[in-house]
Amino acid sequence: MFEDMTVESSKFLLFDYFPKGAKEQLFYLDMEGDFTPEVTGEYAFQESCLGTALVFVDGELLIDDKNNQVLGNAAIGASSKAQIKTVHMEAGKTYKIRIEFGCGKTFTLTTHDLTSSNGGGFFAMGYKLQRSDDDLMKEAIETAKSADKVVLCIGTSYDYESEGFDRKSMDLPGNQEKLVSEVLKANKNTIIVNQSGTPVTLPFIDSTPALVQAWFNGMESGNAIVDILYGTVNPSGKLPLTYPRKVEDNPAFLTFKSNNGHVIYGEDVFTGWKFYEKTKIAPLYPFGFGLSYTSFEFSDLDVKLVDENLVATVKITNTGSVAGKEVAQLYVVPPTTTTAVERPLKELKGFAKVALEPKETKTVTIEVPYKYAASYYDVDAAKWHAEAGEYGVLVGNSSASEKFLEGKFTLKKAELWTGL
Repeated sequence: MFEDMTVESSKFLLFDYFPKGAKEQLFYLDMEGDFTPEVTGEYAFQESCLGTALVFVDGELLIDDKNNQVLGNAAIGASSKAQIKTVHMEAGKTYKIRIEFGCGKTFTLTTHDLTSSNGGGFFAMGYKLQRSDDDLMKEAIETAKSADKVVLCIGTSYDYESEGFDRKSMDLPGNQEKLVSEVLKANKNTIIVNQSGTPVTLPFIDSTPALVQAWFNGMESGNAIVDILYGTVNPSGKLPLTYPRKVEDNPAFLTFKSNNGHVIYGEDVFTGWKFYEKTKIAPLYPFGFGLSYTSFEFSDLDVKLVDENLVATVKITNTGSVAGKEVAQLYVVPPTTTTAVERPLKELKGFAKVALEPKETKTVTIEVPYKYAASYYDVDAAKWHAEAGEYGVLVGNSSASEKFLEGKFTLKKAELWTGL
């Protein structure tokens, strides 16, 4: 034996691990632990690894991921396909779990670099008490009925969206849409917290009092969400993308995937909010949008060219009763009658965030090199092209602000340039 250690999780990565005293990175690891269920029932155990593994419960082999391996897609295709086995367990009884793990060098289903350069491999195992969807739904509904207010957490996980593969659907996995609808019927005072890395379909949004888009925020995500819900912190986030109502509204919907191995970027320059403005498709939420527990007012926009820069100043007032932060977003509208190419209706060129106490006003300055504010890439000239003409300037709190402040500037002479 080379080493004795204690691990706190049934999922661990050993990519950079090398046993003390070992002469080569070929080793075997035996793990033992106790599991005491709180509820009697059928428990499903799921396991996957880069290496080999045998899982025993009270000395009986439950999962054989050594002699019956199938190639899976975790770890960029260098892992075994997850195996799921079910075992009956009694509440209060302690079961001995034993795992016999062979490092990544023992994995023979692929010659992927991970098996040679990171021979430690990895192991992951979890469990779930088997319960029917109907039972879980009934429990959620009854819990919602008995509560004054409900915080309902929904979303996806790295099993549904991560690197190396595309999502199969924009819809929430499983029966989550039905769950939300039933809980909203049971208790109208329901706050939805969605944790996903990308937009999901929200058909229930019109009957939802409040929605928190929490994304994937790591180990402190729970504390951050609680701070927002209880008002300890005033939310000030803004969407870094446009949130569509349905998958068919996405700019790349018609050209998604490849055509005989060729990827077609059919959106051209009309990506994100630029597509929605061009097609006049109303998204669920626009780019740059985000609510606050207070309110803000923009005023006194001033736009001018100073030396090589476009300089815009705007006053922002916190008109509410609590401290908060707001983001001023500057969009430039290209000349509509003289431009030589088709361009978006407007383009984001700068932004600035400001913290304001109740009733406080501050002047915010957004400064952008005029060449960046005005230019597009001229393919024929192989240079950036700042066209001559009159440009519009819009400043607001999102790409679809209801109260844009408007300004303008003029470039008297066209300019071709290189570099960034």
